[in-house]
Amino acid sequence: MHVALATPVIWWAGWPLLQRGWRSIVTRHLNMFTLIAIGVGAAYGFSAFAMLMPNIFPPTVQDEGEIAIYFESAAVIVVLVLLGQVLELRARSR
Repeated sequence: MHVALATPVIWWAGWPLLQRGWRSIVTRHLNMFTLIAIGVGAAYGFSAFAMLMPNIFPPTVQDEGEIAIYFESAAVIVVLVLLGQVLELRARSR
């Protein structure tokens, strides 16, 4: 269920953030968007991998037989960054 709700937030609403992060990596001008893209990408990628292949992880990583997933954390990061950008634009327009 988490993946179904987080995927549109990350890949649709967060697409401009991911594009800016990728562009900053390619041009080697690292900034806040680099950090956001790497963090969201790592959280989403790890969670997708853990969801599709949970048996590959050792028992020491598992909590009661389950691997922690971070879909909602990645989605919250995207939402908070977008909210921050909206608030910043409103403040600058005044």
